[in-house]
Amino acid sequence: MSTPPPTAGPPGLPSRPELPDGIVRPEPPPQRPWQEAVPLWAVFAVALAAFVLASIAYAVIVSASGLSAAEAEDAPGPLLGATAVQDLLLIGGAVLVVGMAVKRGAARALGLRPTPLWPAVGWALAVLAAFWIASVLVVAVFGEPAEQEITQDIKDETAAAALIGYVALTCLMAPIAEELFFRGLLFPVLSARVGVAGGVIGTGAAFALVHAIGSPVAALIVLFVLGSGLCLLYLRTGSLLPCIGLHALNNSIAFAATKDMAWMVGLLTVVGSVVVSVGIGMALGRSSARVEPA
Repeated sequence: MSTPPPTAGPPGLPSRPELPDGIVRPEPPPQRPWQEAVPLWAVFAVALAAFVLASIAYAVIVSASGLSAAEAEDAPGPLLGATAVQDLLLIGGAVLVVGMAVKRGAARALGLRPTPLWPAVGWALAVLAAFWIASVLVVAVFGEPAEQEITQDIKDETAAAALIGYVALTCLMAPIAEELFFRGLLFPVLSARVGVAGGVIGTGAAFALVHAIGSPVAALIVLFVLGSGLCLLYLRTGSLLPCIGLHALNNSIAFAATKDMAWMVGLLTVVGSVVVSVGIGMALGRSSARVEPA
């Protein structure tokens, strides 16, 4: 025979007694939006950790490969490996930081959520057009900028395995990692403190500065325009998926042009990069929505 569980108080009394007349039970305090709950220092801690651990990974790969410092500069393996570590840490760090604030659905909170297709395509094309116009103006004012170091590395590379690695990193991983960190994490947290306009400008500047190594000053102006435009695209669509698609589109077009690909190969590279990167983002968003709270 089983016995009933013990009650929270004396028998016959309600578990939550009514308050005396004239006294209103206070409402629980509203939960802070995650953009306000996440400290700004945590965002920069993610970036610093990704940079430091990627640098350690680079040193480990060079040491394990038995390469000298000069040989490592010309070998694609250490750079590809370290960049992959950095991108994975940016993704994981963004999800971890936001997950501590929302408890459930961190990837969707970061912006990996559906949005109407054709409005997103229209806004993405508008941002891309603005980026190309800015590029033309910068060239008209400053002249043709010197190539970025990674562009020169890709142009000089002939090994098939290395080229596949460059495609995977620049056209797939970079759009996902950088959009999750910059537009998904930094932009909302920064906007919650300095306003949307400040968030757009600050995120665009940060996006340009992280590409400063190996890039001419004129290229940083164009990257600032692209970084700011991607923030506006996120604002207009409410989703990070168009940003990932546009980022992959830009990088894959640049890759195809750098390698002077045949038009069919280039088209397959561009379309494949956009479809696969956006598909990965959608899968991450769906898996995040299915996670049950602890």
